[in-house]
Amino acid sequence: MNRSDCLYTARYCEENVFHLAAHPALSGDEPQVVFLSNSGSSVAMLSQTERPEGVVIWDYHVILVTRSDRWLVWDLDSTLPFPCDARRYIVASLPFDVPPQYRPLLRIVDAAEYRSGFHSDRRHMRDERGNLQAPPPSWQPIRGGEGSNLHEYINMKEARPGRVLTVPGFLRMCVRTDSRTDYR
Repeated sequence: MNRSDCLYTARYCEENVFHLAAHPALSGDEPQVVFLSNSGSSVAMLSQTERPEGVVIWDYHVILVTRSDRWLVWDLDSTLPFPCDARRYIVASLPFDVPPQYRPLLRIVDAAEYRSGFHSDRRHMRDERGNLQAPPPSWQPIRGGEGSNLHEYINMKEARPGRVLTVPGFLRMCVRTDSRTDYR
């Protein structure tokens, strides 16, 4: 599968991944949706199309991971290969030498659970005057008539849905090695 095979609109990562998670090519690979955020809504990331040569500070970001013979990351906003080996993605995208307030926590949710439970009316994309901050996708909001529960996914203090890991914990999950030696 190529990026061009996927529905995509810049700055709507949660919706892009919602659709990606339903792609038939990924059905047998245990897809998991991963939200990256923190209490300050300021996550530093590298290798992003928004700023290919520098650091981007996202309030949150959403990717998909799959596991067949190895863990792969599917990030439609990344300059890395699509998909990308999880270890390579973590090392190339999540700078460890940033102040703690820019380090993400990761909420991992089974893709089927995400697809059945997520809804958004895109209110988070509106400024204080009600104007959209980025052009919206061509498709309808995901169950937008039900409001939005995006906050449940990006609030890392909430116990559900899914489970919350640190970057080293995510790395251990993906590569099953001692993250202190691999994530430097």
